[in-house]
Amino acid sequence: MIKRVFHYKDDAGKKIKCKIMQRIGKNWKDIRHNLYHKCYKETRTFEENIKHHPSRIEENIWKWLLEYR
Repeated sequence: MIKRVFHYKDDAGKKIKCKIMQRIGKNWKDIRHNLYHKCYKETRTFEENIKHHPSRIEENIWKWLLEYR
């Protein structure tokens, strides 16, 4: 695994890092929101919704997301 580190010489107050972390958090939240509303059906039971998880997401992670929501 390659670890990448970014250094900003102008970032004495860590404002740039803070903005980057905020954007990452917002993108993560938006992805979770879109996945939930795209794949979750209110007419299905909880177990049926777990079984109809998106193909690129593992079933246990999808179950966690549904329980979180």
